[in-house]
Amino acid sequence: MLNNMSRTLPQIFLLVAAFLVNLTLTRLVALEREQIGLLKALGYSDSSIVLHHFKFVALIVVVGILLGGVAGTWLGLRVTALFGDFFHFPFLVFAKAPDLYVTAGALSAAAAAISALRALREVVKLPPAVAMQPPAPPVYRRLLPESIQLDQFVSQPPLMIIRNIARHLSVPRSRRSGWCSPPRFSSSRCSRGTPWSN
Repeated sequence: MLNNMSRTLPQIFLLVAAFLVNLTLTRLVALEREQIGLLKALGYSDSSIVLHHFKFVALIVVVGILLGGVAGTWLGLRVTALFGDFFHFPFLVFAKAPDLYVTAGALSAAAAAISALRALREVVKLPPAVAMQPPAPPVYRRLLPESIQLDQFVSQPPLMIIRNIARHLSVPRSRRSGWCSPPRFSSSRCSRGTPWSN
């Protein structure tokens, strides 16, 4: 049982941690989109902008590793004592192996770094003039024909979730980056639903 838990629970916690870091940094980057575009227009490189946000991620990782190491050691001692009392072992030693702490810290840092790169990738690759503008509004379309009304069967919050998921699945990856060529008198190639797109 303990072997199965040791193989399953860390993966779940790493996935949750990566998801939370990605969600937090995505919201932060979306709020700082105009500032990032201004920094790029002033001559800051993409690597310096990514490094600046990586410092925020590194702070989260360091605090998480310290708290997780202390809390994990304390819980390990308590669980070991509990198993020893329950199964009446003559002795049961909790081994504090340094390589386990190093491996756990490295995996946590790797998960946070991957999620941070995923959050920063879309905004950093935008041209400065486009990044300084607010993002284009998303393009919505009907999921089903007009004769079928989902609001008769599904309440409004689940319906919004379904529409959002369907929109992200149907929009091509090239259109999610949000950049668009400047408006011209001829038909321009726009990535998302801007007023001058066809």
